[in-house]
Amino acid sequence: MEHRGSRRHVLEWLHADTFIDEFNGLLAPANAHVSASDTWQPNRNSPVEAKLSRWGPEVMAGTIDWPAVSAWWLKHGGNTPNWDLVATATVHGRRGIVLVEAKANTPELSAAGKRTSKKKVPSKRSLANSKHIAAALEEARLGLSQVGTPCRFGIDSHYQFANRLAFAWKLACQGLPTVLLYLGFIGDRGIRHHFPNAAAWTETFKAHAREASIDHLIGRRVDCGRGSTYLLVAEQHVRSMSPPARAPVA
Repeated sequence: MEHRGSRRHVLEWLHADTFIDEFNGLLAPANAHVSASDTWQPNRNSPVEAKLSRWGPEVMAGTIDWPAVSAWWLKHGGNTPNWDLVATATVHGRRGIVLVEAKANTPELSAAGKRTSKKKVPSKRSLANSKHIAAALEEARLGLSQVGTPCRFGIDSHYQFANRLAFAWKLACQGLPTVLLYLGFIGDRGIRHHFPNAAAWTETFKAHAREASIDHLIGRRVDCGRGSTYLLVAEQHVRSMSPPARAPVA
């Protein structure tokens, strides 16, 4: 099955000979740099997206207390968010991490809250985990709100945005310099609501950020005590068009 949208474009980008140079060009405003000796996921050998609960301890063991980060997010274990791309990097002269959230069309920037369980009656574990996540998001919201306008995000609003920001903030608080890169892939005419150019992507993202009152964080380094985080917005031209979407099976 051929991938479509941002998933397709991330994998094609990773296989390009120019990947590292292009990646570093995007990261330059955040004073971050990736070298050939760094590690990223997905990569040429594995197309699987990264979960920090597994990838962090395997690739960056000893940098921070990774189990504590997972426990901060989930009370009873389970899945932490998938990332389109995660990479080790040098950030402001220190060993750090780049978290990439890729988008190729406007519906991907959602203001929705966290999806609820499909079960009519969620399990006690599920309810406890949701409560734990809500508390983690509120902690991050309050932490980020200290540097400017109070942020508006949480488990019931802009959840996808919220969990990305929360993890970037938490890793920085633990002492791991972090760059959160929102990467818009532009020009995929195979998708109905694609971003036709860089201006369309930037304007759409900024409008979404204003809804959650985090637009003041864009392009800004936030001191989180032991580390820092930087919200970076950039774009890449697609290398191919997405194939037509398959019709649902009757």
